[in-house]
Amino acid sequence: MNQEPGIDETARRGSLTRTRASKIISPKKVPLADKHHYIAESVLEKVLNQLKETRAEGQPNEQIAKVLESHAGMEALTALRERLKGSILLSMWRDMKCLRAGSSQLATNMLFLSGFVLNNYTSAFQMGSVLRLMSFRLKKLLNYLATYHQVLAFVDHPRTLTNSVELSPSLDRLETNIWEDETELVSSVDPTTKDTKILGGNVNQLIMYMVNNPDPTFLDTFMTCYQSFTSSAEILDKFKQLYQGPPASRSSKVQLLKVRVRVCILMKYWIERQFKDFDPGLIQQLHAFLQSISSDGKEMVDMSSRLMNELSSRVQEKPNYLSQLTRDIKFSAPISVGMDPMSVFFKFEEAEMARQLTLIDWNIISKIEVTELLRQAWSKPMLQHRAINIIALIERANHVSFWVASVILWQVMLVDRVKVIEKLIRLAEHLKAINSFNTLISVVAGLVMSPISRLRMTWSKVGKEYIEKLKQFQHLFDSGNSYKLYRAARLDAAAKGSYIPYIGVTLSDLVYAEENPDFLREHPTKINFIKREIVAKIIRDFQLCQQKILSFEIVEPLHSYMQELPHCDSKELYDISVLREPKDADISVVEKLETEFIERRKTCM
Repeated sequence: MNQEPGIDETARRGSLTRTRASKIISPKKVPLADKHHYIAESVLEKVLNQLKETRAEGQPNEQIAKVLESHAGMEALTALRERLKGSILLSMWRDMKCLRAGSSQLATNMLFLSGFVLNNYTSAFQMGSVLRLMSFRLKKLLNYLATYHQVLAFVDHPRTLTNSVELSPSLDRLETNIWEDETELVSSVDPTTKDTKILGGNVNQLIMYMVNNPDPTFLDTFMTCYQSFTSSAEILDKFKQLYQGPPASRSSKVQLLKVRVRVCILMKYWIERQFKDFDPGLIQQLHAFLQSISSDGKEMVDMSSRLMNELSSRVQEKPNYLSQLTRDIKFSAPISVGMDPMSVFFKFEEAEMARQLTLIDWNIISKIEVTELLRQAWSKPMLQHRAINIIALIERANHVSFWVASVILWQVMLVDRVKVIEKLIRLAEHLKAINSFNTLISVVAGLVMSPISRLRMTWSKVGKEYIEKLKQFQHLFDSGNSYKLYRAARLDAAAKGSYIPYIGVTLSDLVYAEENPDFLREHPTKINFIKREIVAKIIRDFQLCQQKILSFEIVEPLHSYMQELPHCDSKELYDISVLREPKDADISVVEKLETEFIERRKTCM
């Protein structure tokens, strides 16, 4: 049939792929080896189309452009640029590590595509999946480079904005000097304990309360959540106002000295706890302020010196991802010659696999900052640049689940699928033993995906003890009663040592907390501090895992294999699943298909 004018080659190939897919669904008409060939060809065809769509120069992130346009003033732009540069470089560093792992897997898969390789569809599926992931990483890297250039090249211009993307829509723009603000906090008194509970207030009132009342819980909540209603630059401005003191007639020298000492104590706590919020411009301003107070008497000389030393040490500790890009990425192939990725999977013990998977998760989760957990940044396009580690962790969890399903379905023989399932359940046991909850639920999710759960005959051969273990893991993550069993297991793990929490529960808790209004309903200009207390508690619980030390060592080539897990997409998984066990087929049909495949492979060797 003649090609219709206006339909390009890509569209024509897409129609051919759909035709092949329809052939796969009718197993009686086409030999099993040919069906594998169709799916493998379809996977590679998708890779070629993906590469064709990847532009050499990369595309800058449109949301980042909107964020840049939304800044309010030159100081905000400087702070925003630094944050964006750090986020982009960290993302590039991660993707280059994944490209390194992918290049190793690609090289070893190509070695196995020789001899009887035309029928080695496990390697073919792996190679197609690795190529697709490498194409995906390459596209991301090019886009990061374009976005990085966009951030550097952005030129500020005069504008009048009432809402900055970087700040909450606070009704109080902090124009009133903190000493001249005569409004009051909203509070309540517990009738039993007689304790005062702060319900809300504006930024001036909250900071003044923090200075006058050494309440560690209030201080922790404020420092954890202040970026949800103000900025670091405005906090520094308020500290400066406090330090300068009220009009002379309203304060004695003794009272002013007490306030100044308290301000220095708060600034030390701020530097120690939230230094990641400090951009170069803010550091420079703070350093100049600390130098200026060194002439305000003996007490301030000592305080200024301590604070400047603390500031200098924090600056030196700040990660430089630009240097890491060249220092940490080596494109040597760590996987041994003669060992393809599936051989790596079968060679290593499940305990070591669990440790390496946990290490990779830890390298992401340990970098999650407080600002990533505020205002649901991970789910809002205009704030996602703040939550790159959370987004990376979610992406990683999805890759693990699809990889689990893929390594099962890449096995042509039923007995091999059973071995892989049992190995994965043993892997889940070891993940549970080391309290690696995030990877554990990803593995469990892969084992219960529909393309896997429908393999009735395969599951019938899996040992009963393994089936029971899988049910236990599913029960552990049952969402009923607000994940009661998981929360109990997490508390127990936190008391014993290091652990990796299930990030999904933390994010769900934060979403629920964020449903509370930002401002008090009865006092619409007052920040809802009760909401911030709820959010701060969730974040504190999460940060417990970051305070633990993970002592596992990197083991190659397993670590590189686990770094970038090749996998098929959901449609490919379903197509292969139907190949493995056709609909309504019995065990005799599956055995016949496997015999046919073995005979076909023998004739091609």
